[in-house]
Amino acid sequence: KDSVFQVGNTIKKIPPRVVIRVYDADFFSADDFLGECILNLTSLKCGSKTPDSCKANILDAKHEGINLFTKKRIAGWWPMIAPQKQGEIRGEDLLGGKLEAEFSLITAEEAEQNPVGKAREAPQPLDEPNRPKNSFLWFLSPWKTLRYILWRSYKWTIVLSIFIFLILICLLIGLWTLPGEIMKQMTSK
Repeated sequence: KDSVFQVGNTIKKIPPRVVIRVYDADFFSADDFLGECILNLTSLKCGSKTPDSCKANILDAKHEGINLFTKKRIAGWWPMIAPQKQGEIRGEDLLGGKLEAEFSLITAEEAEQNPVGKAREAPQPLDEPNRPKNSFLWFLSPWKTLRYILWRSYKWTIVLSIFIFLILICLLIGLWTLPGEIMKQMTSK
């Protein structure tokens, strides 16, 4: 009802939305709100094909959306937008994580014929997630964290830096010993 004095019920049509929120349940401060993804099913923004190409601006209004009720199925990666903290001013959305999802719209008859199970239960179990072994406890295993975070991103920069450092060390040692060798050659003749 819109008002107390209205006799009949009011019907309001709102666009169908899926709101997905992610909370962190760690040991120190449980239930930290990490981010959310609000998807309008009648104007669903196409997700990225890979997690690397999933950016925070995918959900902007300038990107064209599709109607899930006409396409029936979509899969991809969507960004989880981090919430703004009190007093924080930022011009763009901050990426708080990435969500891999597949949305399928089926009829009630199809759902009865081919039911889905919860999580990894039969008849259509989900695949096991590909989770990193470091679990972001960097203070417990810093070498694993360096391997998973730094090495994957900066592998060639690190290798090139070590190579240049070794060449510089060899040149400096050569320049350091060169005057002594020249004097030794001159005095031996």
